[in-house]
Amino acid sequence: MSPQNLEIQRNSELLDFVAHHSQDAIFLAAPDGTLFFSNPAATRIFGFTKEEFLAGGIALIWERKSLETCIRKRGDDLYSMAEYTEQVHDKFGHAFSVGVSCASFQIAAMERVALVIRDRRQTQKAAFDHWMSETLAEQAPLMIYVTDKNWGILWANSAKAIGSGYSIKELMGQQSPLRRYLGEKKPQLLEKVEWSLERTGKWEGDLYSRRRSGEIYPIRASISVVDDLQPGERNNIVMLTDVSTVRETERMLRQVSLYDPTTALPNRTLFEQEVNKVLGHTNPEITSLHLLLMDIDSFGLVNEALGYETADKVLRHLAQKLQDAVGVDELLSRHTSDMFVLLASDAASPTDVAGLIAQLKETFHEPIELEGHRFNLSLSIGVSKYPEDGETCDELLRTANVALQHAKQRGGNTYTFYHRGEEAISRRFVELAGPLRDGLQKHEFNAAFQPIIDSETGEVVSMEALARWTRPDGTAVGPNEFIPVAECSGAIRQIFETILRQSCRQLRKLDQAGHPGLHASVNLSPRQFMDPGLSETLLTIIDEERLTPDRIYIEITENQLMDDPKQKGKILGALQERGIKVIIDDFGTGYSSFGYLKHFDVDGIKLDRMFVKDLPRDKKGGKIASMIIGMGRELDIPVVAEGVETHTQADFLRKHHCAHMQGFLFAKPMPAEEFDAFLDKHKP
Repeated sequence: MSPQNLEIQRNSELLDFVAHHSQDAIFLAAPDGTLFFSNPAATRIFGFTKEEFLAGGIALIWERKSLETCIRKRGDDLYSMAEYTEQVHDKFGHAFSVGVSCASFQIAAMERVALVIRDRRQTQKAAFDHWMSETLAEQAPLMIYVTDKNWGILWANSAKAIGSGYSIKELMGQQSPLRRYLGEKKPQLLEKVEWSLERTGKWEGDLYSRRRSGEIYPIRASISVVDDLQPGERNNIVMLTDVSTVRETERMLRQVSLYDPTTALPNRTLFEQEVNKVLGHTNPEITSLHLLLMDIDSFGLVNEALGYETADKVLRHLAQKLQDAVGVDELLSRHTSDMFVLLASDAASPTDVAGLIAQLKETFHEPIELEGHRFNLSLSIGVSKYPEDGETCDELLRTANVALQHAKQRGGNTYTFYHRGEEAISRRFVELAGPLRDGLQKHEFNAAFQPIIDSETGEVVSMEALARWTRPDGTAVGPNEFIPVAECSGAIRQIFETILRQSCRQLRKLDQAGHPGLHASVNLSPRQFMDPGLSETLLTIIDEERLTPDRIYIEITENQLMDDPKQKGKILGALQERGIKVIIDDFGTGYSSFGYLKHFDVDGIKLDRMFVKDLPRDKKGGKIASMIIGMGRELDIPVVAEGVETHTQADFLRKHHCAHMQGFLFAKPMPAEEFDAFLDKHKP
C-alpha cells in the first residue's frame, strides 16, 4: 500500500474512532434525507437503531426538506457549512431542541451532507446540575471549601465564611484556618490527616479549628481528595460541621445527669465513678484514703417549717461553704437529700481527718441568715477508711453510713470512725424504723413517770416524763435504741407530742385525785428544739389539755446549747415568756457548763448522775457536786440531783443543801396508774 493510501486509511480509522466515541449524534446523508451513516450517540439520543436510521432516513427525526438548509451555492468551493437550531423528535414522540452543525460537500460528483447534532437537554441538565450543586453548597449548613494540595483555598461557601468569621475575600487564596491551627497546635494530628489523604484519599473525624476572633471551636471534618478539578493537580474538598452547639448540649446533658441541680455539686453517680477511678489507679505512695459521709442534723425541720424552696436555698448556701472549706480540688458531692460526701485524699491519718472535720464543722458555727430567717444547724459525720473499711466506693459508703448512724445515735453534731462489727447495731437501727412508725399509729408509746423529791421535806414536787415503747407481744424497746431512730426518721416530734399530752393529762388527773400543784418535765430533743413552731406546738397541746403553761418544764441537754448559745438563749427566752419553764439536763458534762448560765435565765439545772454515783467517797466528784449545788443556791436556780440510789448519796446531797433529788432510791419510772398509787402510799 502506497504511503498516500496508508495515510487515507489511518485518517479513516481516526474519523471512525471520533464518531464512535462522540457524545453528539453524527450522520452522513444525501440532500434528499437518505442516511448512509449514524454513530452510537445518534441511537442513544433518538432511540432508533442504526438499521432503522438507514431504512427510514432523516425523516425519522425531522422533515426531509430541512436538509436543504445545508446545501449552498458554493461556486468553486468544495463545501459549505451552516449552524442553526432545530426542533426534532425521538422514537417515542418526545419533541426537543437540538443544535445542528452541517456541512455540504461534493465527492465523486455526488452531493453529500454531514450532520453533527448536539442534544441541548444534556447541556441544560449539566448547567442545571452545576447550578444546583453551587446552590446546595452555598445554602448547606456545612462549611465547604476546595483547596489546592497545599491547602490554599480556591472556593468556599458562605457557611464557611460565617463559621470561621472570615469574609470570602479574606479566605480566597489563603491557607485554610484549619490547616494553620493544626500546624501550630497539633502537628502530629496533622501528620495523621495528611497520611490518610495520601494513602486513602479521605479522612473523617473530630478536630478543632480557630475562628478569626481567636476562639478555638470543635468541628467534625470530612476531607476528600479529587484529581479532576484541575488537570494534573490534587485538590481537597473539605466539609466541616461546627459541633460547638452539640458539645454544649452534651455538656448540659452531662450536667443534668451527673450534677445535682440544686447545689451544682457532683451527684452520687458521678462521685462513685470518680472514686472508683481513683481507687483503680491508686498511687502506691498513698497509704490510705478517707470517705466522709455528712448529714445535716434536723434539716427536715427546715423543710417542714419553711418549705422546700427555702430549704433548697439553704442547701445551696451550705454546699458552697463546704466547698470553700475543702477547696475545689477535693471531690465533694451531694449524696442524697441533706447528705454530702467527701473523698479526703490528702487526709492520711485520723489526726488529719479530725483537722479536716474541724474545718467542715466551722462552716456550721455561725448561724445562717436567709430571707429573714435564722438557722442554727449542725453536722454529723461518719468516716470510713480505704482499704481497711472497703475496697470500692460502694463498700466505703456503706461503712461510712454505719459510722454516721452511730454519730446520730450519740445525739448528732459529732463524728465517728467506722469500727468493724458495728453493722449489727445498724441493722437493729434499720429493723426498728418501720415498727416505730407503726407503733406510733397503734399507740404503743406511753409516758413513764419518775418522781422528783424535795430534799428537805421528802415530798414529791414534780415528775419527769420518760418515753417508753412496749410492743404488742409485751417486748419493751429501750429508749437508747428507739430515740436515735426517731431522731433520724423525724418521728421524735410525734413521740414528744404524745408524751407531752399524756403528761398534761396525768397532772390534771392528779389534781382531781388530791395531789395538786405538781409539775411535769418533758425531754426536748435536738431536732424538736430547732422547730420554729415549737412554742405554738407546746401551747396548743397544753391549752387543749386544759392546763396552764407554768405546770410544764422542758428539759434540754447541754449539747443542744453548744452552738450559738446566744441565739439558743433567745429561743429559750421566747418559751419562758409564754410561761413554760426550762431546765438544763446533764449539767456539768459540757466544756463550759457555768458559762451557759451567763446566757440563759433557766428555771433549774439537773446535776448529772456521773457526779452522784460515787458520792461520797469520790472526793473530786463531791467537790464538783457541792460547787454546782452552791452556785445554784447563790443564783437562786434549783438543782436536781439525778441518779440517787443510796442513802449515803442522799445524805451528802442534803448536807450540801441540794434542792431536789431523783433516782431509784425513791422510785423507778412507772406507768401513770402506778404513779397514782405511789403518791397515795408515799410518806414524806
